[in-house]
Amino acid sequence: MDPQQRLILQAAYQAVAQSGYYHKSGLDNRIGCYIGVVANDYENNISHTSPNAFSATGALRSYIAGKVSHYFGWTGPGMTVDTACSASTVAMDLACQAILSGDCSAALVGGTNFYSTPMFFQNLAAGTFLSSTGQCKPFDANADGYCRGEAIGAVFLKRLTNAIADGDQVLGVISATAINQNQNTTPIFVPNPLSLTDVFRTVIKKSGLEVKDISVVEAHGTGTPVGDPAEYDSIRQVLGGSSRSGLKPLQIGSVKGLIGHTEGASGVVALIKILLMMHESRIPPQASFKVINPAIKASPSDNMNIAVASVPWKDDFKAALINNYGAAGSNASMVIKQAPTRGLGNDASVEANRMLTSSVSSYKCPIYISAIDDKGIRAYATKLRQFLKEKKVSEDRLGIENVAFNLNRQSNWSLGRALVFASESIDDLDQILSSFESFATPAPRPVILCFGGQVATFVGLDREVFDKATVLRHYLDQCNSACKMIGARDIYPDIFQREPINDPSVLQPLLFAMQYSCAMSWIACGVEPAALVGHSFGELTALCISGALSLGDALKLVYGRSKIIRDSWGSEKGSMMAVEADLADIENLLASANARLGKNIGNNIATIACFNGPRNFTLAGSEAAIDAVEQMISTRDFSTSALRHKRLNVTNAFHSTLVEKLKPDLEALGQKLTFGMHFR
Repeated sequence: MDPQQRLILQAAYQAVAQSGYYHKSGLDNRIGCYIGVVANDYENNISHTSPNAFSATGALRSYIAGKVSHYFGWTGPGMTVDTACSASTVAMDLACQAILSGDCSAALVGGTNFYSTPMFFQNLAAGTFLSSTGQCKPFDANADGYCRGEAIGAVFLKRLTNAIADGDQVLGVISATAINQNQNTTPIFVPNPLSLTDVFRTVIKKSGLEVKDISVVEAHGTGTPVGDPAEYDSIRQVLGGSSRSGLKPLQIGSVKGLIGHTEGASGVVALIKILLMMHESRIPPQASFKVINPAIKASPSDNMNIAVASVPWKDDFKAALINNYGAAGSNASMVIKQAPTRGLGNDASVEANRMLTSSVSSYKCPIYISAIDDKGIRAYATKLRQFLKEKKVSEDRLGIENVAFNLNRQSNWSLGRALVFASESIDDLDQILSSFESFATPAPRPVILCFGGQVATFVGLDREVFDKATVLRHYLDQCNSACKMIGARDIYPDIFQREPINDPSVLQPLLFAMQYSCAMSWIACGVEPAALVGHSFGELTALCISGALSLGDALKLVYGRSKIIRDSWGSEKGSMMAVEADLADIENLLASANARLGKNIGNNIATIACFNGPRNFTLAGSEAAIDAVEQMISTRDFSTSALRHKRLNVTNAFHSTLVEKLKPDLEALGQKLTFGMHFR
């Protein structure tokens, strides 16, 4: 297999993981894959071996993109693009058009450049394209050709509105792309100034920006004696000279002076460089540059600069133009602008930044690192420690909350191995990563959500949890809106109080809202329940979460049921008790206790309300009946077996004979709603 196929799979996986793709439930498969490629000289290596079933699939260029789409199960367009050195930028243009037209919902875009034979080196050297002195020297007086470089790069693209709605981390925005083909007034492999100026003006116009908004140009800049002057002049005509009057000098650079010309991958490499520059707010010095090429005829009036030292990029709005030229005459250009800031007010932004960059958290943050095996976790941990060390040196502080959030967002929870722990600071995280010896591997067990009954007379939600947990707050707000629509009381501020609530029509909607919101928050964060079970009141929540009941119908049922309990129950509220004993002993206990009450007790006897387990039961009945049970237990004259019991703090004795008189009203409530339901 051509190493380009393997390496693009690795780079694609990293880009996809960083995008948060695995963090979302229900993976989207309407994703495209566009990969720019020029060299595929690996077929020369396998031409001397015996052919087999994988000779073609391992060497044909179409499989470079095809295998990426196949691995992820994507059904959007998948194609390998070859327009010589502009291939990955042309791939970017095709991907953007496909996303905007709806052909795919997102796209993985990249480029590959890998050499496995000396053939093209020899051919290019024979054509005097390659430097005889080594590295590319963009725009330098000693430029004598280009140096071939290897690179594999990939980025993940989505429509900006969708990325924001999905809560994605946006690293930058492609405002526009444009491509054209050179006029034939110059040799095919020489940049054409008229064609370049045309593609620059087109892409700037499409971006909706003005020339003054662009402060950086990432040039193709290969370091050829003919190509550099033509490109510089094209940039000058569109973005320099009088068009920059009164502005700071336009900064021009080329990454090829550092890593060489990566041909089919050069466009995506340039994009990644610009994104890093925006993130760090810094323009690096131009590598392999000392004195500008006299053939360029640069002038101070150009108001253009090639940095020889690191320059801060402190513009309030950062935008850059990328130029990528293909030796077969294909010009491609992009305008990149900075990512939008989150919609927080100034005070909120300052406070959020302070919280997220605090060196020590007020609580321990969960850390999740996944891989296919222990070796992968060790490799990841090593790189993470190096990253944390570099960030701490360069920025002094890095928030543990930020690190924990992004590690989790980028993790693939389907992988078989994981390192899971909690950390309260960056130093604590570094220490744990340096000393772990074994891994905690989560067993692939099904998740079952269990919803309890009316287990308390208040909710007592912590206000700090409510303020910080956006997803929980979202679902609580949904419940609150539904309560308003059916005429029930707001869940705020009652859901925060810790004093007992004796009115079931107030308490039960609160309990339902808390159960529902917790469950939906887990599901929204990626939990996929294998089953839902509920006990008593919790059965209604389970029905709603399962989709058998809508949120509105579920709350109508909860609220209507609780009003019937409040208004029609009567003065005898009853009592409940949890007991642990053998079933035979429980039956003897109930028979003895009910016999003590005599004939006047009527239907208000104590019975088994819930069979919770082989030796776990809930008893319910009138206050007098449960008192009699408790007295029998205290005398221990009914059995010699061990028995544990606890009186429950409830508003009413549910699942007891006291409910019998409410059944007609409850049946009527079920008939009023959009579904049929029988109560027992």
